[in-house]
Amino acid sequence: MKKVLDFCGGLWFNLLMKFETGTQVQHRDNPNWRAVVVRDLNPRKPVNGLLVVNHNGRESVMPKTVVRVSFHTDAKKEFGEFVR
Repeated sequence: MKKVLDFCGGLWFNLLMKFETGTQVQHRDNPNWRAVVVRDLNPRKPVNGLLVVNHNGRESVMPKTVVRVSFHTDAKKEFGEFVR
């Protein structure tokens, strides 16, 4: 039973850390900083990989552990224009 829970927990964590091209992300420490994912440099590394992000017209490489998916964008996509 413990192995099944470990597998499911790892799978759930991996699904949360996958970034698609065009996804809006924000910095974990500064939620006002936002960028758009251009490319995933390490698609097989869901946690410790690198992303190329576009922030104010500049492309830079960021570790996946520093960014997270913007909650507002996900909520708007799921619930429509009702989220402000």
